[in-house]
Amino acid sequence: MAEVITNVEQEIKREVITTKIKNLLPNLQDWKDSLWPMIRGGILGFFIGILPGPAPVISAFSSYAIEKKLSKYPEKFGTGMIQGVAGPEAANNAATGGAFIPLFTLGIPANSVIAILLGPS
Repeated sequence: MAEVITNVEQEIKREVITTKIKNLLPNLQDWKDSLWPMIRGGILGFFIGILPGPAPVISAFSSYAIEKKLSKYPEKFGTGMIQGVAGPEAANNAATGGAFIPLFTLGIPANSVIAILLGPS
């Protein structure tokens, strides 16, 4: 509480910096480069997401490994290459959708394996 009161009492002097934001959205070449990695990552993530447990993590790492193996330039991975970002992100997001299948059919939530391993809290 003392920290909150101290911060309220202090005068804030900030300089506002204005700049133009450009190249925020992907261009056409980025979309072309990331189309197949997103499709592969989405399919892989969905099917791995069906498995209860840490599926988003497994699907993202698996998608990254696949994209690195299929790439013409695997040495550039780890530098922000669009294929190494788009594929794992698609897999991560698709795993969430795949996790609904065991939830709705069997009543098993996606993180139930972790809860079982950790035991009652």
